[in-house]
Amino acid sequence: MAKKIFVFLTLAVIITLVAMALTKPEAWQHYGEVRSLAMKVASQEAAKMQLPAELPEEYAKVGEEVVMDAAGSFIQSNMQVDDYVVLSVGIVNFRGQSLPITIGAFGKVFVLVDEEDVRRAIK
Repeated sequence: MAKKIFVFLTLAVIITLVAMALTKPEAWQHYGEVRSLAMKVASQEAAKMQLPAELPEEYAKVGEEVVMDAAGSFIQSNMQVDDYVVLSVGIVNFRGQSLPITIGAFGKVFVLVDEEDVRRAIK
């Protein structure tokens, strides 16, 4: 009986690992998830800023685009995705530290930080 359970559990683990290897997300998916989180926070922070009333609305839109481009450039230059056999890990280099920020497995990218963590990091 114990031998059958061991064989079943071994097969289950092997099938799970093969499924993880076949459904591992690509690097661009990690970048996309982190970029969308950063853009969301940047957009919220830009909306909080008060511009002088005499400035046209277009200045706010241009400023928001500049912030979005800067966030995208930062992510592109300071993030790397390490590819392992069954999963992938997104790591960002920030203030001299390498911090894991995403884990990709089973076709999904899981972001390890939330909006509040991003706000604290940019301030």
